[in-house]
Amino acid sequence: YLSRQLLDDKQREIKLLYLGHFIPGKGQDYALESFRSAYWQCKILRLRFVGGDMGLKKNREFRESLQKKVLEWGIVDVVEFEGIVHDVEKEIKEADIVLNFSESESFSFTCLETLYYGTPLIASDSGGPSELFIHQESGYLVPNKDVDAMTEGILYLAKNPYVQRIYSKNSKNFVRTKFNFNQKVEGLRKIYHKFL
Repeated sequence: YLSRQLLDDKQREIKLLYLGHFIPGKGQDYALESFRSAYWQCKILRLRFVGGDMGLKKNREFRESLQKKVLEWGIVDVVEFEGIVHDVEKEIKEADIVLNFSESESFSFTCLETLYYGTPLIASDSGGPSELFIHQESGYLVPNKDVDAMTEGILYLAKNPYVQRIYSKNSKNFVRTKFNFNQKVEGLRKIYHKFL
């Protein structure tokens, strides 16, 4: 059940962002299915897809198949498709929750940037993302290809703004500590000087 706060007609929309090129296997199809299920339980959810098709026919067809489902399911007013954007930071910061349901990721810069900027993240356990945050402390990890778990994760964060704030704070601290870029650069500099 949703909290009383979410049932308030004046409650603001909750903006979900899916950032990534439209490539089969990148997870937009799982995001759309889980969003559809979550939306019928929480009508203030909105989903924005951002990314290109890299000029490839199979990617264009994948995107078109998603748009066709949006029409068939009657959720055109709450799902948006945008092309490539240049200000990724702005997109991430304007979202309430970022989704990443890729079937396989060695390392996800999208997830890393999301955590770095402090936007709550729901990601699939598909390799790299699980190394970037701690489940239910600095992000929400769902089993790979599990639409029910993805739906549950969306609703959990949507109805818990306090948890969103906790994830935001913890994710920024976690990635800034674990991936201290200045420290890494200084380490590389010392290695190079050692061999010169």
